[in-house]
Amino acid sequence: MLIRIVLMCVLLLGACSSEGEGATGGQNDSSDAVEDIQEPDSTEDDSVQEDAVADVQDDDAAADVQDDEVDIIDDDVAVDTVDEDTGDASVEDSQSDPDTVNQDAAADIQDEDFDNGLEPLDDIKDPGPAPEWLLSIDNGTKYLQKVDIETGKATNLCKLKGAPGSGLVIKSSYPSLTFSRSNLLFASRNGSYLDIIDPCNCEVTPVGDYGIWTGVNGITSDQGTQLMGASSSQQELISIATKTGLGTMIGKLGVQFTTHGATWSDELAGLYAINGGTDKLYIIDPTTGKATEVADLSYDFGTVGIELLPANGVIYACSSNSILLSVDPVTGQVAEIGVMGQLGTCTNLAAPWAPVICPDGTAL
Repeated sequence: MLIRIVLMCVLLLGACSSEGEGATGGQNDSSDAVEDIQEPDSTEDDSVQEDAVADVQDDDAAADVQDDEVDIIDDDVAVDTVDEDTGDASVEDSQSDPDTVNQDAAADIQDEDFDNGLEPLDDIKDPGPAPEWLLSIDNGTKYLQKVDIETGKATNLCKLKGAPGSGLVIKSSYPSLTFSRSNLLFASRNGSYLDIIDPCNCEVTPVGDYGIWTGVNGITSDQGTQLMGASSSQQELISIATKTGLGTMIGKLGVQFTTHGATWSDELAGLYAINGGTDKLYIIDPTTGKATEVADLSYDFGTVGIELLPANGVIYACSSNSILLSVDPVTGQVAEIGVMGQLGTCTNLAAPWAPVICPDGTAL
C-alpha cells in the first residue's frame, strides 16, 4: 500500500513537471508576439511621422502663400497685360484714382468748346435791351458800317485792320457777319476762316479755319455760346467753336445752296436761311442740319445777307444792289426799306443781342 502511494506520487510529480515546462514555453511565445505587435521598428515609424508632419507643414505653408497672394491681388486689383510689340507680360495696377476720375469728369463738363447749339446760356444779369440797328461790312471799302433799320442808310464806323501782332492784312471779303450770344462780333473771312472784330476800333483778330469746310457764307449764333454755319461747298450745317474756329458737322442740308445766308430764331429754336439760287426761304433744323422750304420769296436775290434783329423780331436782308430789305417768313413777301450806299455788293448783316459798350464808356 505504501509502495503504491509512493509510485503514485512519483507519477504525479512527473506529470506536473511536464505540464509546467509546456506552460512556460507558451508564455514566452505569447510575450514575443506581443513585443512584435506593440514594438514595431521605431526607426521606420519615426521617419513616416516626420514625413507626414513635413507634408502637413508644406501644405500649410503653401496655403499661407496662396492666401497672401490672394490678398495682394485683391488689394491691388492687378491685371496681366501683354505688350503687343514685345510680347512681354506685365502686371498693371488697375485701381482707379478717384481724384483723377473727378478731374477728368470736371474737365469734360467745363469744356467750353463743346456746344450742341441747344444748351441754354447760364443765367446772367440782364445787360439791357438789344439795340435797334444792324452792322455790315462794305467789302468794297473794308469799312464796318452801322445800318439804320428805318432808312437803310449805312454809316461808316471805322476801317478794318489787323489786330496788333496778328499779321493780318485785310484784303479778303467777308460773306457773313454775326454777333454771338456773348455779344462778340464774328466774321467769316472768304467763307473759310473765322475772325473776331472789335466794333469799337475795327481791329480784326484771326480765330482759325473751319477745318475741311469752305463756302461757309452763312454764320450765325446758336442757342448756346458757339456759332453755326451753312456750307455751300459741302452742303452741310456745321457747329463752329468760337475759341478755335473749328467746325463739326451737324448734318446734310438736303438742298443745293449757292449764295446764301443764315440767322438764328429763338421762336423757331432753329435757323432761317435764304438760298439765292432758288430765291426761297428755308428753316434749318439745328439738330439734323436738314433744310425745309417755307416760302417763295418775292425778290430776285444775287448775293445774300440776312439777320433777325432780336430787338424787334424782324428779318432783314440785303443783296447785290445793297438795298436793305425786310422779309415776311410766312408769306415770303420782301419789302425794300432803303439804299445802304455800299460800294460793293451786300453780303452780310449782324444784329447785337445786347448794348455794345466801348472801353471809353460810350454805346455804339
